Amino acid sequence: MRAPPTLPQNAVDAPSRSERLTRARGAFEYDFSYANLCFVKSLPLAQEFPPRYLAQGAEVTIRLEANKAASKLESWLGKDANAIEAWGKMFPMLPAPLAMAHWREDWCFAWQRLAGPTPNSIQRVERLPDALSVTDADLRRVLGNEKASIAGALASQHLYLSDYALFDGVPTGITDGHAKFLWAPMVLFCVDASFRGRLRPIAIQTAGHSGRRDTLYFPGDRDWMLARTAANVADENLQGVLVHLGWCHMVIERKTSCPLCE
Repeated sequence: MRAPPTLPQNAVDAPSRSERLTRARGAFEYDFSYANLCFVKSLPLAQEFPPRYLAQGAEVTIRLEANKAASKLESWLGKDANAIEAWGKMFPMLPAPLAMAHWREDWCFAWQRLAGPTPNSIQRVERLPDALSVTDADLRRVLGNEKASIAGALASQHLYLSDYALFDGVPTGITDGHAKFLWAPMVLFCVDASFRGRLRPIAIQTAGHSGRRDTLYFPGDRDWMLARTAANVADENLQGVLVHLGWCHMVIERKTSCPLCE
């Protein structure tokens, strides 16, 4: 029976531990040639992708290439390139994303927080942030329930928040003479059994943790769709910069290419 793990100074069999560490270090080769950053040069066979994974990846690649060729044959853009419906022609051999047909609907916007690339960005909250000035009256109006309250929704664990505060204050550059802008919104959701998908968007604070009421939007507001766009942009920035580039490439990158980037 293997001894339980211990700190180095408490090792029961220090020589044996040292030998195992030496073997483990020899199993991995590292490359510091690029900006003195640590990359894995090679991996032990046991750490490589298993054959089943590679076979599934190859199957997906073949289907994507076939769909790409078919979409080019259909000349799917043409004169209607600015119409959202025209983009459906990108999927002649693959099922089109659900959002293609339902992106205007609030249930689909909420569904994307769970089915999109960053489902861990939405978290249940035990109290609303001070900067999110959503009132009982706001909640009742959106839910259409005169008995609803923030305290009640919190007590029943029905309030969830997507907070993109990490983008707040990030310096932005200039492209073609135009200053860039980075959204850092907060998006509040409430579980609602009467709503399709059960997760209903309640409010979007486009100015992050500013606490401003004039940048707090609710369903039905004139600029609600623009606020939703700000949230979707922030979510994609989170996926592209942190989740994929950061956690995938910068943290666990191997010398072989990322299958998602092929």
